[in-house]
Amino acid sequence: MLPLLGILIFVCAGMCGKYPEPYYGRFIGKLQEFAHGIKGAVYAVDESTIFIKGFSYDGTGPDAFFWIGNSPRPSPEGYIIPYPEDYVGREPPVLGAHNNTDVILRLPMGKRLRDIRWLSVWCRRFT
Repeated sequence: MLPLLGILIFVCAGMCGKYPEPYYGRFIGKLQEFAHGIKGAVYAVDESTIFIKGFSYDGTGPDAFFWIGNSPRPSPEGYIIPYPEDYVGREPPVLGAHNNTDVILRLPMGKRLRDIRWLSVWCRRFT
């Protein structure tokens, strides 16, 4: 009887300890790392909000921002997504270093996810 009770406790502990995966939105894809340690999983929360789970970036781009556009590939013809969105000043701050940070991005006024083809960390100085 005692061994059976031990097995039941072990099985219950294994089943009771699991939580459902949290829902972040519709999975879009993973950021591709071309340089600077960029990584993260990208989700569409709603038509104008992006969630990046586990965003990493080394912060060394001197004029880098989250950047969106609708051209076939990332290019200078894009738009800055200000981050953090509650910045103070005329210009959004340059993107600093992040290490496995969860990031919420709100698209600029009038932009919707269906209107964009890519999201990038883009440095204006080197384009």
